[in-house]
Amino acid sequence: MRKPSALRGPDLAAGVLIANFQDGKQCSPTKSAGGMHQENLKDLDERETEIMPSTRETAQKYIDFIAALKFAEAFEMLASDAKYRIIGKTPLSKTYSRADLLNVLVPALAEFKQPPTLTFQELIVEGNRAVALASGHGISPAGLPYDQLHYAMILRIENGAIIGVVEFMDTVEIETQIIGRKFVA
Repeated sequence: MRKPSALRGPDLAAGVLIANFQDGKQCSPTKSAGGMHQENLKDLDERETEIMPSTRETAQKYIDFIAALKFAEAFEMLASDAKYRIIGKTPLSKTYSRADLLNVLVPALAEFKQPPTLTFQELIVEGNRAVALASGHGISPAGLPYDQLHYAMILRIENGAIIGVVEFMDTVEIETQIIGRKFVA
């Protein structure tokens, strides 16, 4: 194989060598008479997409599961050591492990007379973070209307896995409609 500095003619004009990748391992570089080998680029792009979904793709799949009331499937997308935090000072406000979500929160959601259905309005993605804006409506285990007009979920994603979530919502709605506390004005 020639070194790039030894390239002449069309190879030098193209100025590139495309490395073949098979099963994630770099193989011998190849070239074409016309320069860049487009099939290799296409194959490489497809493999990268297959290997690691983008932050947007991962976040979109997660919120699609949540919107479809597939909470277990959504929480299974979290990395084994992921942390999920519900803000506030309610009895539900704490940092959950993935196992806690599957063993505590999913069964609690199943107790709702009508599980909270989230409608996502926007997904904002920057780097390895995504913010999903939503509203939610359901009927609490006590039969009370549960209306969250503004949800925000901040997701941190690495290597196609969700490694952290912070969920923001109206904590008074949790206290009054789920926990059953009464507030005196």
